[in-house]
Amino acid sequence: MICGIKGYPYWNKELEKITIQWLAELFNSINYGNYGNKIYEWVYDSDAGIFDNERNISVNFVIECGPAMYNDFSRSDTHQIAVAENIQKENGGQKTVFLDYSGPSECVCCGDIIYDFGDEESLFCNGCNDHYYCCHCSDNIYTSADLYEHNDRYYCSNCYYNLPECDICGEK
Repeated sequence: MICGIKGYPYWNKELEKITIQWLAELFNSINYGNYGNKIYEWVYDSDAGIFDNERNISVNFVIECGPAMYNDFSRSDTHQIAVAENIQKENGGQKTVFLDYSGPSECVCCGDIIYDFGDEESLFCNGCNDHYYCCHCSDNIYTSADLYEHNDRYYCSNCYYNLPECDICGEK
């Protein structure tokens, strides 16, 4: 399939349709699938699927979006999609196609697969990224702005600000 996702910074459906048609033509020209000329409308996470008796197509797409990838398919919006002609009904019924939208997360520094990373913003694995652990709560601290050192120990901002203070001098 060739499918438009949620447009940024704005969503222009006409440009999206032109782009999908252009990509379908490119794929057709290199014999990497035959997409025909029809652009379907499809709602992500819907039971509606795509039905076209003329092309013998009845398909529903199930999209998985990796462990930390933002899903650019909007659940309430209609997406435009070109479907390869080799996706046809299975035994007269609907075919379900499972797509892994993002794949595994990779470190942009060393290229290794990242299994344990801080959050969706993390682009580096822990081996390539200078990071610290809060000595109190054990959370990862990725940026120096969030790192507080006190008595040769590292704290996250929340734990640091909650350290007890001396009633006389106010020192932690």
